[in-house]
Amino acid sequence: MTANRHALMSGRLLLGLSGVALAAVGQSYFAPPFEYALDGVVLMVVGGLFLALAVASDDGPGPVSRGRPSLVSQLWSVLRAHRLRSLLVAWALLVGSLAALQAQQPRESYLTPFLLWGTASIAACAAAVPRGWPDLPALRYRLSRNLLELTLVAAMVGTATLVRVWDLDHIPYVFSGDEGTQGIQALEVLRGKLINPFAMGALGQPTMTFFWQAPWLALLGPTPAGVRLPWALIGSATIAVVYLLVRTLAGRGIAIATAIFLVGYDFHISYSRLGLNNVADPLFCALALLLLVRGLR
Repeated sequence: MTANRHALMSGRLLLGLSGVALAAVGQSYFAPPFEYALDGVVLMVVGGLFLALAVASDDGPGPVSRGRPSLVSQLWSVLRAHRLRSLLVAWALLVGSLAALQAQQPRESYLTPFLLWGTASIAACAAAVPRGWPDLPALRYRLSRNLLELTLVAAMVGTATLVRVWDLDHIPYVFSGDEGTQGIQALEVLRGKLINPFAMGALGQPTMTFFWQAPWLALLGPTPAGVRLPWALIGSATIAVVYLLVRTLAGRGIAIATAIFLVGYDFHISYSRLGLNNVADPLFCALALLLLVRGLR
């Protein structure tokens, strides 16, 4: 890497970190009673501009298309034509979601802010996807060439899932008070008493996690397994995301070793089998780093 290239990457990284920091500070201004919400909007807009400058670059020409592009490819290209466009769309939707939350409190429905937030998340992830994706013929070719690797990853994720979901009703035997409290909050979602996914609930936990737990309680009933299963699945999914992250950074061999270690790591297994949201942190941290690395390349 040349000195100019190194300086450019360092500058982009500094701009990106500054943008994230400003956005984090800006979000804190949206806490009730919303006296300084306008300041929060300004900070988030400035943070968004910093992020836009950090990722603004000429991606170069996209890959040559093989035949007529699929409908999915055409729709995706509208959003993914340039990573800067995707991030600006995501930022605008996020600010709109926060503004919608502030506009009316309490609200009878949080569907509009939730849809804005969800679309913003998809647009942000789109910035990390290579231009021209999905190229279905190329994807099929890569899958056929890496079939053994895919089989190995699937086996590791399957093993991790089996270890983490086996007999959740009885292992661990003690159903803790924290698990019960979060399970009760999830039941409140099913009963329609908890409707805000953007608030803080019992024990200072974000209420969106209870919306993730609620469907599993509806499926399995108010049992220890119903409370614990969603987090066991989150723990299992972490194996695949960590594998992709390490493979991107360090290659296939180290990625396989890392994933095997995580499959049997006792602390990760233990937290995956609890009805608590702690185990989601490794998943989303690894996912955020993976998208960041893919977006910068």
